[in-house]
Amino acid sequence: MSTSTASVEPQAAPAHDSETVPGQVPLALGLVSAATLLFEVTLTRLLSVSLWYPVAYLALATAMLGLGAAAAADDVGKVFTDPVNGKNMTVAKETPFVAVNAKRLYFTEAKSREQFLKNPESYLKADVECPVRGLKRKASRANRLVVNDEIFYFCCGGCPMEFAKEPNSYVSELVDPVSGKKFNLAADSPKSSYRGGTYYFESAASKESFDKDPAKYARVVLQ
Repeated sequence: MSTSTASVEPQAAPAHDSETVPGQVPLALGLVSAATLLFEVTLTRLLSVSLWYPVAYLALATAMLGLGAAAAADDVGKVFTDPVNGKNMTVAKETPFVAVNAKRLYFTEAKSREQFLKNPESYLKADVECPVRGLKRKASRANRLVVNDEIFYFCCGGCPMEFAKEPNSYVSELVDPVSGKKFNLAADSPKSSYRGGTYYFESAASKESFDKDPAKYARVVLQ
């Protein structure tokens, strides 16, 4: 007696729809971007706790530096409030400003800027972050330095001295007051002092020009 074996043909797997659901790609990109940003912020805070604050501050300042130069350009067309007269303005390329702890304050006119420089602490309402220790304190005349026309406020009397000893540990780049070019600040960068401010230069030639007529180049002189 013969036994017949039925052949079973394999069935094809059901086809899947390969089309992407609308909105999946933008949503995925948004989630990845948010996760990346969160990771960067978390890493900065971990560095500030597990190592020491200047490392985190310098890393963040370095990362933001490219944005800093672009940020001034990005500010053009945006509305800011003059800290002296309280008036709003649309920032233009030539709008007067003063840099305070790496942030730019804009003014409606040169006269308002001059008024600010007479007593900047009276117009700085928010606490400022010390570039050495990262602590936020009220701006104090006793704990401030002017470096290349930028005002830096510190949390205590010891931090300005610490900053002055090794400024390149807290500021990676500066703008040469003579040439107007950015340069990498080094421990041996040429420097000069003028009316309470400290100025670093990209070259000895810039320093020489500055020393001949410092009033021509110094744009932030505090009383």
